[in-house]
Amino acid sequence: MPDAHIGEPTPSSHSRHLALDSAAIGGLALLILAVVYHLWDAHFGVPFSYLGPNQSPLVYAPDAPFYLMMEKGAIDHGWFLTNPSLGYPFGQSLHDIPHGLDNLNLLVLQVLGWVFGNPFTAVNVFFLLTFVGISVAAYLVLRRLGVSRLTGAAIALLYTFLPYHFARGTAHLLLSAYWLVPVGALLLVAVTSEKPPFTRDVDRSGGDATQRTWKLSLRGKSSILYLLACAGLASTGSYYGAITLTLLVPVVIVDYLARRRARVLASGAIAVAAILVVMVLNLMPTFVYYAEHGRNPDVVKRGPSETEVNGLKISQLLLPVEGHRIHPLAEVQADSTRFSVLDAERGQQLGAIGAVGFIGLLGAVLISARRRRVDDVDDGRDGDDALPPSPVPFDDDGGPEPLAPTGDVIRVFGVATIVALIVGATSGISLIIAGIGLSEIRSWNRVSIFIGFFALATVGFGIDWLRRRLPDRAWRTPVTVAALALLVLIGILDQVAPTVVPDYTAAQQRFDSDETFFAKVERALPKGAAVFNLPYQFFPESGIVNNVGPYDQVRGYLHTDDLKWSWGGVVGSDADWAAAAAQQPSTEELLDRISAVGFEAIVLDRRGDVDGDREAALTDALGPPAFESPDGTLAFWDTRAWARDARRRLGKAGFEALRREALADRAKAKVAG
Repeated sequence: MPDAHIGEPTPSSHSRHLALDSAAIGGLALLILAVVYHLWDAHFGVPFSYLGPNQSPLVYAPDAPFYLMMEKGAIDHGWFLTNPSLGYPFGQSLHDIPHGLDNLNLLVLQVLGWVFGNPFTAVNVFFLLTFVGISVAAYLVLRRLGVSRLTGAAIALLYTFLPYHFARGTAHLLLSAYWLVPVGALLLVAVTSEKPPFTRDVDRSGGDATQRTWKLSLRGKSSILYLLACAGLASTGSYYGAITLTLLVPVVIVDYLARRRARVLASGAIAVAAILVVMVLNLMPTFVYYAEHGRNPDVVKRGPSETEVNGLKISQLLLPVEGHRIHPLAEVQADSTRFSVLDAERGQQLGAIGAVGFIGLLGAVLISARRRRVDDVDDGRDGDDALPPSPVPFDDDGGPEPLAPTGDVIRVFGVATIVALIVGATSGISLIIAGIGLSEIRSWNRVSIFIGFFALATVGFGIDWLRRRLPDRAWRTPVTVAALALLVLIGILDQVAPTVVPDYTAAQQRFDSDETFFAKVERALPKGAAVFNLPYQFFPESGIVNNVGPYDQVRGYLHTDDLKWSWGGVVGSDADWAAAAAQQPSTEELLDRISAVGFEAIVLDRRGDVDGDREAALTDALGPPAFESPDGTLAFWDTRAWARDARRRLGKAGFEALRREALADRAKAKVAG
């Protein structure tokens, strides 16, 4: 080896440094989370977010039991798609509620379920791991884009703790796992770089000269890694895959129109195709199910109005977070949204540092475009110096060569941000997309987490630009470390409101009450017995009806191992027969029907029995409840004696006929009964 290379960093040392850096950043993210989330007060066997609206305005607690249901179903039955313990006697099938685009996240949840054997612990740990995954992914991408080690670490942590993360929490668990969003940003830059993925340089002889050109190549290490990235983006959420495609196509088109490079078109087309193909493969079980059973028209109906309500609010990007720890800033946010016609989803804020990056990014793109025009007119230059070139690595870096010049990265992120605003904003292009029938992707405000990465990466470039202007003295690195640590501290205090901390005490009390009650239910009934849930509430997405959340009735399943439950049959399917049973004109007819089907008990959620009529009628027919939950919200009746009497009254043939009639009946009105 020539002497000139002695002591220079090798690829293996780069990889080792990146691995060590990643471990440190992931650990630091967990440490910060422990502080801001008060994890010392948490019990990992109790869900962070359980029932009813959480104290935090940023946690959608009513949806939280859904992912607990999926996790326990995976533990009990091997995967998430079917669960014979719910929707008795038909069982629950989630084929009509496609989650295949989250297969990678679901696989991680499955493994955690095997490891812990407890859905509550597994979901909590998964949520904690999202902070590790996001911080590491963001750091690695920032390094690949040319941001220095120290700055990259600071920006990665700020990105991990954006308000968006806590707004989703464990209630929107899979949306919290946005760890491949930075990879989507990297893909945008890579496809428009000088050497786009899925292509390689070749030399072709033409007469006496050798011409430099390119050709497609899918077998190289780089191409394989980018194909895996595309597969990951297609497997970690429908929103993140769809948004990546929405940004990728215009970015490629703009680059082609500006520079006429067919190589970029080819690379972009392969990336789009790879994402789409993997999406189709992930959804194949659902497509096969549709082919065999037809599509259920009653499930998860989306309309253009939902796209309007859940659009991106540009003002929210720049406003302080809800419940900001500085009261005047909290008031600014509250006053700005108090009379808004559309509330939209929470967590769109970029924080003060991200807001600076957002404005700087748009400003840089506009200035670059203006300078390019002036340069072209004045002296024929192409304007490549309108934005700063790729940075020279710092002495402490030893990192990989930047994927593209800094100016190119900023231009790509600027174009992507403009596209995100035009498409995602309320009454933007997304409303047209929904109007032509593609309304399943309705909450376009979630593009804010892409904008957040673009903005914070821009801040990172700006910090490094400033660092390069400091004198190269011994104090530069210590001062930089101190300044970046202060930046992270200020940024997280700004981005994370005190209200994000779950009410662990209230969750524990509700959880303990349910655990005590359902343990008594399980002891009172034989193994495999079926329990009928009242009031009737359709699945999924019933909303909050009479103070009962859309997935509250899954609690019985979550706290038991050997019982079946009526709740959880998909609306509009055969398993939705319970709607008609619950709406029978008399309690006696209800009891006859559910007894004929095979139910041996009833659990009533009193919160949904607002006027108490249902409990009064059950008490008249069966006597007072055998027992109730410690918090008084749940009541239990054993119906086996009624079933024996009904069999005698109706006779064997009449009992079987009633069973067939009950299971064939689907109520037209999907209301609580």
